[in-house]
Amino acid sequence: MNKIDSHCHIIDPRRFPVVPGVGYTPRSECEWGTFEAFEDVLARNRVTHALLVQPSCYGTDNSAMLDAISSSGGRFKGIAVVDAAAADEELAKLAACGVVGLRFNMVHYDAGILDDPAVGALLERIGTLGWYLQVHALSAQWPALIPTLMASGVRVIFDHFGMPGGTLDAEGAGLTALLRAARLRDDWAVKLTAPYRFLPDYPCVSGARPIVARIVDAFGIENCIWGSDWPHLNTAHRVTYQKQIEHLCEWFPDSGDRQRILWDNPARMFGFL
Repeated sequence: MNKIDSHCHIIDPRRFPVVPGVGYTPRSECEWGTFEAFEDVLARNRVTHALLVQPSCYGTDNSAMLDAISSSGGRFKGIAVVDAAAADEELAKLAACGVVGLRFNMVHYDAGILDDPAVGALLERIGTLGWYLQVHALSAQWPALIPTLMASGVRVIFDHFGMPGGTLDAEGAGLTALLRAARLRDDWAVKLTAPYRFLPDYPCVSGARPIVARIVDAFGIENCIWGSDWPHLNTAHRVTYQKQIEHLCEWFPDSGDRQRILWDNPARMFGFL
């Protein structure tokens, strides 16, 4: 079957230099992820399509991602990062290049973007374009962020299981606030990605099962998507692409559920054919 990797990054400092002092800077070539290397890893793992996500090291320069989308023959789309005051013309150009949403990275890039005076107009334009807003934040931030996201009316995707706290408390205040809101919106989605970012005993992923169960119950399986988080930046764990697929199989042993998460859901959401 066709599969979509719904969370991955292109990082190619030789062709597209990173922006100094912005976000997380890759430590060495082992954290680079070129288009050619990504094509190889997709082929080896029988993944056919990808939703690229702008990494923080490039700030608002989406050139590396857009180049990969252009080179993919229609198999890649993207989630971009822009200034809060981005002009309509810039957003229209991004849409024409295969961008289907914007990312607010409130962990490594701009924690206060929702307080920017220009962000209200940007959220309106996201809605007008039919895009998604992808939000990367820590669990402890959700109680303060959720009211603004709800009021915006935009479709939201939450990164990395909503980044549960290190204690993996499935009843924690942050995760509870997120899931309570998700029950009120049938167009919010969550990425089942990068369990190594919050599981204290990774690569054992059985500890995530209670959280996976609560997420599926709140969002509905029709709003769950998977991504590899390739090339696996900023982690002390030994992470492989294949393992990320295996984790999904452990949480969802039913092939029909995996079909929805790996293809049906993201294809519907982002317009993959």
